[in-house]
Amino acid sequence: MDPSDRATLERLEQQIRELAYLLWEAGGRQHGRSLEHWLDAERRILDANAAARHTAAIVEVVTATHASRSARATSW
Repeated sequence: MDPSDRATLERLEQQIRELAYLLWEAGGRQHGRSLEHWLDAERRILDANAAARHTAAIVEVVTATHASRSARATSW
């Protein structure tokens, strides 16, 4: 595995761990629900990352479209 991939996975795992802990605290620190908290945290983090990638892709398309229109407008 590439070192940068390993670092990315480690950051992702740390984010999930921290959110799972916060969810455990918010849920009254009930024991026996660690898997539930982990999976909930994992889903939330992955969903947030997917939404961020989606937003970045939209911004890229809008920026490229704007640049293309600007180039055409100045070529007249």
